[in-house]
Amino acid sequence: MTAPRLIAITPGKVAYDLEAAITTLGKHGWPAIILREPHRSAAENDALIQLALDVGIKSVICHEKSAHTIPTGKTHVGEGWLGSPNTEKVGVSCHNAAQVQSALGAGANYTLLSPLFTPTSKPNDSRTPLGLPNFLAIAKDRPVLALGGINPDNYAQILAAGVYGVAIMGSIFNNPKSVEMFLQIYWNQKIKSSSS
Repeated sequence: MTAPRLIAITPGKVAYDLEAAITTLGKHGWPAIILREPHRSAAENDALIQLALDVGIKSVICHEKSAHTIPTGKTHVGEGWLGSPNTEKVGVSCHNAAQVQSALGAGANYTLLSPLFTPTSKPNDSRTPLGLPNFLAIAKDRPVLALGGINPDNYAQILAAGVYGVAIMGSIFNNPKSVEMFLQIYWNQKIKSSSS
């Protein structure tokens, strides 16, 4: 699996119209989603997986805590993952250089590294944001995606700095209209990258 460069992470909120949000993402050609809905039943998550696939989201990744029976072949796990004998492709949440090194060394296909900036989905997060220089020093041209505080105003700057990719939660699910803005920047960057 080639690690995705643009991922939406579902918000895990009980009272949220996730079906409409997933449909919007698919309608606009969003490439990948992490389904992080531990409060939903396997049947509910299966319906969301099927919806995401039906609306054209190419890569559906299930968080390890989200019950489901439809196999997607891709799992996202929390920090501290030490490898697994299963054959699924794995992404790992990380918060520092040691965790990134450990996850990639254990065979993860990609990691999320957060917080890049102050997260919009966690306004009370007390962790010190990494900022771009520290993030890039840890990522070192590996499949490490930035997470935290990414919005349409800073996304192009993040890509121009050399970040492999990003994962987004708050900006997308708090403001579905931003989907088109993110995708325009994403496709423009892909065109620039392929022509250089």
